Amino acid sequence: MRSSLIAFAVTACLSSLASAGTFVVDAAGSGNFTDLPPAIAAASPGDVLLVLPGVYSGFTLDKRLVILGQGPAVKVNGPVNVQNIAVGATTALARLEFYAPVTVSNCTRTLVLDEITVRDGLDCFDSSDVRVSSSDCRGRTSSSIGASGHTAIVVAQSRLEVTESNIVGSSGNDGGAGIFNGGDGGHGIAGINGGVRLHLYRSSCSGGNGGWPEGGSPPLGQGGDGGDGVSLAYPLGDSEATIAGSPVHLLIGGTGGDDGVDGFDLRSNGDVRLSGVTATSIFAPLLQQPTPNDPALFTPGVPIAGQLLTFRVVAEPGSSVDLLLGRNATVSDVPGLAEDLLIVQQRKFPLGVVGATGLVSFNLPVLSTWPKGFTFFAQAKVTLPSSEIRYTNSTPLVVR
Repeated sequence: MRSSLIAFAVTACLSSLASAGTFVVDAAGSGNFTDLPPAIAAASPGDVLLVLPGVYSGFTLDKRLVILGQGPAVKVNGPVNVQNIAVGATTALARLEFYAPVTVSNCTRTLVLDEITVRDGLDCFDSSDVRVSSSDCRGRTSSSIGASGHTAIVVAQSRLEVTESNIVGSSGNDGGAGIFNGGDGGHGIAGINGGVRLHLYRSSCSGGNGGWPEGGSPPLGQGGDGGDGVSLAYPLGDSEATIAGSPVHLLIGGTGGDDGVDGFDLRSNGDVRLSGVTATSIFAPLLQQPTPNDPALFTPGVPIAGQLLTFRVVAEPGSSVDLLLGRNATVSDVPGLAEDLLIVQQRKFPLGVVGATGLVSFNLPVLSTWPKGFTFFAQAKVTLPSSEIRYTNSTPLVVR
């Protein structure tokens, strides 16, 4: 009976679907299109592109679409630019593998990057709401002797939320063949030019190691410095970060090569709120470490029509938790609270009181009527035993 009531409630609040087209992109020729650029050009805002396994060209996306991979090997080999999206609801790229740079710029509407693989770096510039979830992002590895590593995610003048992801800067290369110095390691996440609002939950970030100098005794050059796990060093006080998770989530600075300097696990000149994660090498004069740790929301699976989706909230025992669901995202400051309100709430499910394990769970029926590409959002509101209210991260959900 309870499951039926939940299904009815979800149907009532989330299932009003706007008219949208769905098109199949298949490099082998069985779909509506064989490559992504023509499919994007032909699609209308709000449409869904289902992309079958294969190799595809890079593209520019400047309209609201959902591009959803249909297998574990949907590979995009050319540069990708997501830019100037200023109208409509959510744009989402999900279950795709990118082997050339991905750049997000001048987007004032929500962009979801869910279950993506990035092997040549992700840049986020001048964008108000970029949400990366369940992804693996790495900086490009150079083949040049003595070359520096590359940062996995570069962000400037943007709000970036990263959840349940692994972020790795690439290592610098060793010197040799007349290149005396080793290259510096790339950062995991680096904020540049200020205006960075980083929200990092249940994720690990590693800087690359510095390269070694050309051999010899003593060496003929200087070893490269290690990259930082998270680096928001410049300009002073113009960036902020909220970082939360558990001890298995690591911020790790890279090791310097030979006499190179080790990177910091976390380096920031701006406000930093850090709780739960493992980080020991920290340079952050404006560091805050809340007690108890900030709560977090995650889903161990993905939404599949006709199946149950489990939500889990990690929070202080004795806290009461409400799960909030909605079709649309927002970024609304709540005075006095550390985290923003991140969804337009359409339904609230009271999850009860968190027990001694510090974990509370909830199973949501994903309705069989929801098509692939249907996108919605979740966030939890946590009331601590002290009556203090804290919001968790958001979880963007794209039905597979």
